[in-house]
Parts: sequence; C-alpha cells; structure tokens
Amino acid sequence: CVENINIWRAVVPLIDFHIIKYHHVDRVMRQFYMVQHIPRPPHQPNNFHDLTLHGKDDIDLRVQNAIFIHEWETRLDYI
Repeated sequence: CVENINIWRAVVPLIDFHIIKYHHVDRVMRQFYMVQHIPRPPHQPNNFHDLTLHGKDDIDLRVQNAIFIHEWETRLDYI
C-alpha cells in the first residue's frame, strides 16, 4: 500500500484523546532502506510529561492541545 506515501515522513504529533506523542520518522530512515541523515532534535515541549487527569474533568482538551491539533491539521507542511 503506497497511498499517501508523502505523509509517511511527516514529523507531527499523533493525538489520541488526551495522549499526544510525536511521530519521529526522521529517526528510523535506515529501517526502510532510505538514507539516514542527522535528524533534527526531537520536538518535545517542556511540560510534555506533566499531564495528569486527576480532578480535571472540566478542561477542554481541544483548547489545551490546540497547538498540537494545528500541527496535525497542517501535517503536509512538516514533511
């Protein structure tokens, strides 16, 4: 399957409800028989691991994670 092959290499956040993880495909190029260049430093916000859902049922995750959602929606710009 090679449909949408150009977005396979996008370095963007993967969003699953409240969990956000960056997809760093630029670090595994050799596994796919591609030339491995020196990758950019991984993008990870300072407060990335500060997430806790205890007592926070009134938080709108769409607002809190707007920057990550925007990166995902414009993922073709991150190839």
